[in-house]
Amino acid sequence: MNPESCFHAMSCLPQEEQTTVSHLGRGPAIPVPFKSIHEAFESIVKSHPTAIAATIAGRTLTYLQLDVAANRLAHCMIHSGLKPGERVCLVVQRSFEMLIGIFAILKAGCQYVPIDGGVTSEQAFMHIFTDSEARFILCLPQFWDRIRRFARKDAVMFALTMDIGAFFSATKPTMQVSSQDAAYAIYTSGRFQTTPCILEGTRPSQAAH
Repeated sequence: MNPESCFHAMSCLPQEEQTTVSHLGRGPAIPVPFKSIHEAFESIVKSHPTAIAATIAGRTLTYLQLDVAANRLAHCMIHSGLKPGERVCLVVQRSFEMLIGIFAILKAGCQYVPIDGGVTSEQAFMHIFTDSEARFILCLPQFWDRIRRFARKDAVMFALTMDIGAFFSATKPTMQVSSQDAAYAIYTSGRFQTTPCILEGTRPSQAAH
């Protein structure tokens, strides 16, 4: 890699210093033992189940609690007819429920379409619900009435709560999920862009903690 192309905004530095920063900043590439984001997450659940996965407004959620809730929701959606590769609209704001929804959708081998329920316009809701062809919609309870008005008539809707799917199994779904199935889809410029949630390789300086 040409260090000049990496540090075009630091052109004031001598070439030798740009090369040094480039080499130190990248670090060696290392293999990743997981095929997908949710598999990497599940490995942390096994090794550090009581570690804090998220903190919001002074409340905490452990990796095990998040995994159990996501597994139950995934089973609930699969039981309701969700198939691998389908898109699921996720109407949320930052919350524990948002995390549960993301991992549940990925565990089911599906694509999540994130929508901010607090700022998205009615016209945008109608367009995304139609254009995504998503049969399933997960939303926070405060958005239920609004979403129900714009969702397709045959939509399967779930109100995202901390105890959603409480009567379903807490174990990981047994269905086969490939790294190409689970993905997130973002709506931009009039079309959907789908990105597989795959871990193909990383560098020590870029690894998430």
